[in-house]
Amino acid sequence: MPAPGHLKLARRGEAVAKRFLKRRRYRILAQNLRLPIGEIDLLALAPDGRTIVVVEVKARALTGGPPEAPPEANKPEAKKPAPHFHAGLFARPEVPLESPPEVLPELLPEVRVGPAKQRQLSVLASLLIKRKQLQGRPVRFDVIGVDCPARGRPIVRHHVAAFEAKI
Repeated sequence: MPAPGHLKLARRGEAVAKRFLKRRRYRILAQNLRLPIGEIDLLALAPDGRTIVVVEVKARALTGGPPEAPPEANKPEAKKPAPHFHAGLFARPEVPLESPPEVLPELLPEVRVGPAKQRQLSVLASLLIKRKQLQGRPVRFDVIGVDCPARGRPIVRHHVAAFEAKI
């Protein structure tokens, strides 16, 4: 069982991610969906009204104030690709790194969504879609990283279609 402080941080990150998505016209269908093999942090309906979005949230606590964020970090999405890392899980070489330069991509919390977690989320999504009778709709897997500073506003990084999986 996770330590109480870790659980509190995870719940805070999920609450921040939920507000972030709602402001961008996502409809939250469920939160903390527990199944025998794991949990889905957020299940949402994309603004297109059709796409089911499985959202994994990863949060970290920051000591002191928030790190320097790019100007567009907490603003509504523009019509451009989501920020992705240059290496590792979210490698998309055609998309530049949009994190603050002093924050190394491998230190961001969302990098912890590795292949095993991706497989688990895919299986969970498949079970959930059958259970909630949502077959026939497009499904997307997003990852949201949240930096929670001791003071100031959280910094949110939304990785749209962070990985692909067959369901």
